[in-house]
Amino acid sequence: MQLLTSGWVKSRKVLVAIALGIILLGLAGAIAAQNAPYSSGDRSALNAGEIPLITAEQLQQAQKSQNFIFIDVRTPREYESDRIQNSILIPIDAIERGSGAEKVREIATQNPDSTIVLYCQRGPRSYRAYRHLQAIDSQFVVLSGGITAWRKTVSAE
Repeated sequence: MQLLTSGWVKSRKVLVAIALGIILLGLAGAIAAQNAPYSSGDRSALNAGEIPLITAEQLQQAQKSQNFIFIDVRTPREYESDRIQNSILIPIDAIERGSGAEKVREIATQNPDSTIVLYCQRGPRSYRAYRHLQAIDSQFVVLSGGITAWRKTVSAE
């Protein structure tokens, strides 16, 4: 009987150790996702190649030969404090409600030869905007790293 009990205790300790390991791995992943510039859902979309990204460096070079329209999807307060020159404010909440998406559609229709650059502070809201706007017949890219990356590359305007 004691041999049976001893085996059960060892099995239980092994199961507890495995469970703690799984919990610690989950916590480590959650902490890493929290510190990353994108949410885990956004990163999986990036890995799947669903969202067309452009870096600030690539965009700065491309501006020499292509037309771009910058759409800032942040809040009005963020837009007033800092923005990319000549950008248009269309907050993500307006895009998600539909009125902002209609405004983007109008801009795209009026500028068929331009690529629309979506940006926010670091990226996640731009990805959400892209998902809402991708059905519009236009070329969209998301500024990787948002205005934060832009400011590191391009001097303040």
